[in-house]
Amino acid sequence: MKKEMRKRRKTIMIISIVIFAVLLGSIASAGFFDWLKETITGRASTTQQTNVSISVTGVNRVTISVWNDSFVATSPTEGSNNYIMFNVTVTDTDGNSDINDSSVRAEFINGSIIRANATCAPGGTTTNSQNFSCGIDLWYFDLNGQWRINVTANDLGNKTYVSNYSTDFIYSQLQSIVITPQALSWPSVSPGGTNQTSNNDPTSINNTGNYNATGNLQVQGYNLYGANGEFINVANLTVDIETNTTCTGAECIECGGTNLVNGSAQSVIGSVLERGNLTAGGKANETIYYCIRQIPSGISSQTYSTQNTGGTAWIVKII
Repeated sequence: MKKEMRKRRKTIMIISIVIFAVLLGSIASAGFFDWLKETITGRASTTQQTNVSISVTGVNRVTISVWNDSFVATSPTEGSNNYIMFNVTVTDTDGNSDINDSSVRAEFINGSIIRANATCAPGGTTTNSQNFSCGIDLWYFDLNGQWRINVTANDLGNKTYVSNYSTDFIYSQLQSIVITPQALSWPSVSPGGTNQTSNNDPTSINNTGNYNATGNLQVQGYNLYGANGEFINVANLTVDIETNTTCTGAECIECGGTNLVNGSAQSVIGSVLERGNLTAGGKANETIYYCIRQIPSGISSQTYSTQNTGGTAWIVKII
């Protein structure tokens, strides 16, 4: 009888607990029922809850701004390169951590010519942006005129490459040459002699700018004076782009060039002096040869030179 009473009391207690749990169901957790189950059955729970969250980023594409684009130094550097610096801001509304720094690439474009820098350096940041410093070489032989700036970048989420192709600048023209050697000489000649060529030509002219000087090469010669005031008229001398291995009489090709005129620049006929990369070989270079066609008879033995009194150095130039 007592055993039956205890069993009935236990049943009533369990029913009371269940009713109480139902009444508080709106605020009770599943963990309570697990505990209740464990309490009633004496067994551990085989389920557990876990919270899950997913952050979606990279939905938006980046935008690109090119600034500090006054480009003060936009003139070629003679025979060398000009490293032109500018700044770029890449913005991503998903936050600057979504910007792919290694994707930022800058280019200068002129027709089919592209000068590029694939390693723009990151700088300061804001919440949604990253600044980059870019620098690109333009060379002495690069074409003068309008160059377009193209900057591309993407982000880590959207991954779509975006370009800013809206900024340009002007690269100036440079007319520049370098000649070697810078002195001319002849072997000993005799009065009345003909077709005597220089013994240290040709003069090599390198185009060290971006100006196409083809057909625009000139030599301005002056009379050659002796120490006593006598002179050899420069009209007896010629300049030419051609030469050959022999130089006697009619076979002396380089003596058939353009006659020089005292104090007046004369064009070197057929000269080719385009802009170009001198290290590539065979470009942006011309060679010229000199000949004295007639040594005047009756002149005295001495050195006739541009460095003597009355003399003036010759000028090789492009126009």
